[in-house]
Amino acid sequence: MNEPPEGGRGHERRRGLLSGCRPVEEEGFEVIGVHMELWQHRSRPDDATCCSITGQDDARAVCQILGIPFHTLDFSSQFQKLVVDCFCREYAQGRTPNPCVVCNRFIKFDLLLKAVEDLGAECLATGHYAGSRPPLEIIVC
Repeated sequence: MNEPPEGGRGHERRRGLLSGCRPVEEEGFEVIGVHMELWQHRSRPDDATCCSITGQDDARAVCQILGIPFHTLDFSSQFQKLVVDCFCREYAQGRTPNPCVVCNRFIKFDLLLKAVEDLGAECLATGHYAGSRPPLEIIVC
């Protein structure tokens, strides 16, 4: 990780997924919560998956409890095209695709990184496995 700026850590803006926010916030960085909307559908009231409306509401509630801003990023059309359609094509050809690998490459560590940069982030903190690419620093907590 890079050295903190002169005068301490409070001068950087760090934005991250909910799973990575708390450790970075404890270091004195400004933190926001980010939720990726990957499906354009209305879920059942008992659907508690991360991609559901319930999951989004839960993420928003956690941000409210933590007192941090919350943003929803709609990647549903890109997810459909880059992940779901790819999975279906590969599966139809008798292959066993791994949609998580495709999602990580094209959604999480491309579109998401660009989106948090647009929100003014200097880095992305996430509890999920990650790699690093300049100029945006990724911190794995």
